[in-house]
Amino acid sequence: MNDVTIDIFLITIIVISVSINIIVFTLYFRKRGLRESYERVAKINKTEGYKKFVIPTLYKKDSLQLSFDKHVKQKQDFDKWKQTVISKFQEIHEIPTLSSIRTFPTEKIFTKKHENYVLTKYSTKAQDGDIIFFYELLPHKIKENNPTLFIVPGSGNQGARDVIDMPSELSKYYYQQGIGHKIANEGYIVYVIENRGWGERTIDAGTLCKESDVFDSGEILERQLKNLGYDLINLQIIDTLQIFKSIQSNSNINLDNMFMLGITHGGKIALRSSLFLPELKGVMIASSLFSTEHFGTKGNGYTHGILKYFDNPDLAATISPKPLYLSWGLNENFPHGLEAKTSHSANLIKKAYSLFGLEKNLVTIVHNQTINSGHTVDESSILDFLAKAS
Repeated sequence: MNDVTIDIFLITIIVISVSINIIVFTLYFRKRGLRESYERVAKINKTEGYKKFVIPTLYKKDSLQLSFDKHVKQKQDFDKWKQTVISKFQEIHEIPTLSSIRTFPTEKIFTKKHENYVLTKYSTKAQDGDIIFFYELLPHKIKENNPTLFIVPGSGNQGARDVIDMPSELSKYYYQQGIGHKIANEGYIVYVIENRGWGERTIDAGTLCKESDVFDSGEILERQLKNLGYDLINLQIIDTLQIFKSIQSNSNINLDNMFMLGITHGGKIALRSSLFLPELKGVMIASSLFSTEHFGTKGNGYTHGILKYFDNPDLAATISPKPLYLSWGLNENFPHGLEAKTSHSANLIKKAYSLFGLEKNLVTIVHNQTINSGHTVDESSILDFLAKAS
């Protein structure tokens, strides 16, 4: 091999080496750039650097027609506004009146004795013929004027079992921390409904869901029901109203001391159900409430045209001046984490309580729970609220 050939060979090797290095470093920095991009998105999801999206005025000119800010300027305006909002919600979401909702005989499935209470599982027929499951946690010693708490669980196939801390094959996914079990141990009567689409009322989504995704089947059901002309959340509200109505005949229940707690997705149901339950003494909404108007929504959120008339904080404001508990976690993702940091909805709702001089009845909690990224319940503040409000 002559010198010229050797030089060409070496130059070729150098060119190939440099090319490989360029490719490697390009891929590295591209990957790093993607990772940094993902990290930036994660920060936004964790509420850092959030920039409000802007809807063109063309589409917003007729929005929030029945909002609190537009219609309530003084205390005398409140009752008329409240009834208008409830009537409009009932109309556009086709919720039947409580008096027209039928109750059916219940079947006792099993009873299990715990240290401080007796757990009983029931089933009954829903308005459309589906089967509703619900649980009763009845303390061994029922005190006079004992409060009753009705709990609507969050999403997930673990359902009510998560709330009552009943072991199952899905126990590793539990995020509601057995809050119903803990509250019953404090001497409260507790009822927990199994949300349509979740828990024992889940569906077989076939190959549409990964087996390990315990949240997917309910979301598939909600989308498909909308395609079929139904609204899953409306059905969940009607189920909740039916069971709430049916348990009122229980002689152990003091009708003047009943509360409702909704956890995450269940908070949507609890808030909307409470519009039609004036007998409730108080409402509790954990890691659920956020302003759709201010923060928007992604995916399959519950919109259904509500922003033409009112926003979620407007619905919550109708509960005033009754005791209302709202909680968010600092570790939650968008938008709940942003509500925790800005108190946007809490400040709007506070205006309704200020009308009556009863700001003390509005309890807003920002906690630092880490389970499920903070999208959960805060046990100590819930028990404290119940003790003071009841």
